[in-house]
Amino acid sequence: MIRLTINFIVSVIIGSLLVSILSTQIVLASVSEFGIAVDISTRLSSTYKDILGFGPTVLGITFVAYLVFFTINHLLAKLIGNKGNWVYLLGSVAIPSVLIIMNSIFGLTVVASTNSLAGWFFNVLASFCGSLYFYQQSK
Repeated sequence: MIRLTINFIVSVIIGSLLVSILSTQIVLASVSEFGIAVDISTRLSSTYKDILGFGPTVLGITFVAYLVFFTINHLLAKLIGNKGNWVYLLGSVAIPSVLIIMNSIFGLTVVASTNSLAGWFFNVLASFCGSLYFYQQSK
């Protein structure tokens, strides 16, 4: 149980960090489309500040998302008996699903990068990476 908990926490950290880092880069790419130069030091500084300032919010969202979706995965595994196929699908949509729900209920766009298709893609990718770690380490 301790190993499972540690794997869960690490997967939440991976998913959260990737959402934060990728979202920052997407927003900065949007800024540069307006002709504003965004150099590497600005990218690094913004990323660092976003991880510190925005990271805890994303961490909470990711924690809830993975807790719900990994629990659903566990229940499906008991019901259907094939854990591997579900964890990738459910893990990939965990974070984006919670963001959609938050937007629908509260009218909040918590992650600015979700205003673009690329932003949604990278949120799915970040969610997938965290769930992939959890699945690989929990075998």
